[in-house]
Amino acid sequence: MLNREIYTLLRTKILSGELMPGEKLPIEIDFARELKVSRGTLRSALLRLEKESLIKRIPRKGTFVTGESDSRKKILYVSDSLENAAFHEASPNLLPGILKRCKELNVVCEAITFNELPHIVLDRRWKGIILGDCIKDSGLRMKLKQSGLPVILVGVPLSNPMIGEFAAILTDKHQAWLDGLAHLKRRGFKRIAFLLSRNYQTVKARMGVDPEDFESPEEYIRFAPDFLHVEQAVASLLALPERPDAIYCYADSFAISVYSALHSLQIAIPEEIAVMGFSGCSAGHLLNPALSTVDFDLFGMGVAAVDLLHEDWGGENPVIFYPHEVIMRSSTNTYKYSLNKGE
Repeated sequence: MLNREIYTLLRTKILSGELMPGEKLPIEIDFARELKVSRGTLRSALLRLEKESLIKRIPRKGTFVTGESDSRKKILYVSDSLENAAFHEASPNLLPGILKRCKELNVVCEAITFNELPHIVLDRRWKGIILGDCIKDSGLRMKLKQSGLPVILVGVPLSNPMIGEFAAILTDKHQAWLDGLAHLKRRGFKRIAFLLSRNYQTVKARMGVDPEDFESPEEYIRFAPDFLHVEQAVASLLALPERPDAIYCYADSFAISVYSALHSLQIAIPEEIAVMGFSGCSAGHLLNPALSTVDFDLFGMGVAAVDLLHEDWGGENPVIFYPHEVIMRSSTNTYKYSLNKGE
């Protein structure tokens, strides 16, 4: 943890210009004493910075700040979190697409969190900014607007008030949700349960989905604060007189928790209960059975965001809807039918 704090501190100082390009850093023993950390902790942080080409070690001369020696324009990627890709809808899953396209275009990409943004100087060295999450801090939003740099929101809900202030690449999540539901119905599932986050207001804000869009009785709808509290909701669904034959989840992270709950009860997926995810996180295809989901192609959205920064917007902030895809895998790969009803 201390290594990470030192790495973040030095990285922020370099990106903000506090440590200038060409500036020589103190020798390790003095630098470690100045920062009040061990030499091992400092060395680990310096190695990470060197891998990102933010510093350069020259034998018998010392360690120097780089940055401006690279004359290429840079793209700044900002998100709430750069980790936990398996359990986060957008930001970490966008970054691989952004990095790939930047490499193809010979553009440098710097990835930071919102906590680092106040310390970054937004000047002409940046070609533009890509946001992987919503910004609630009005001061940061004002800083972005005043910078005069092109800013693109990627993957945020359609209800986000920043849409219009900045360009946006979005998914029509309402239609995506309905398409996932249509997939389950085509497979013949009749008692479809829904495992959602928090309350209807949360679901509405994210996807624009109303209660009537679930097309199931109220008893088949359950809410959980997050994916860590899914087990109790699953237990209550299984206690119904007619338990569901499919569970459609608010997010793939919820679906992963449903797997755990059903496996612990030795309930077969999809033979007894099918499971459907939503948002296409990177871990779904690794499950057994592989998870069906509605995929937003966040990798492709990252590529599209970099391309959009290279276009002339003509004075208006474009809003682009990126296509989604229903991916059928083993978790819903079965048909349900009723012989006694002649179906």
